[in-house]
Amino acid sequence: DVGVKALSKLKRLTTLDLKLSQITDDGVSSLCSLTALTSMNLYYCDNVTNNAVIALSSMTGLLELNLQGCWQINDAGLRS
Repeated sequence: DVGVKALSKLKRLTTLDLKLSQITDDGVSSLCSLTALTSMNLYYCDNVTNNAVIALSSMTGLLELNLQGCWQINDAGLRS
């Protein structure tokens, strides 16, 4: 998550592919300040849970979000 937190300084970043990474909910939360981000790929990020989805819900500019294989996310997280 240390490397991911450094990405939060890239305010003009629009696309972020983190597939198969070890990112956690804390790392995902640190990216919520990226207001230009429109696409994020979290494909098979095993450490991502409903808490990350709740944090991402504040990102109103996020148009594409891939959560395939994030087995810790369930319907309750997606409703948030």
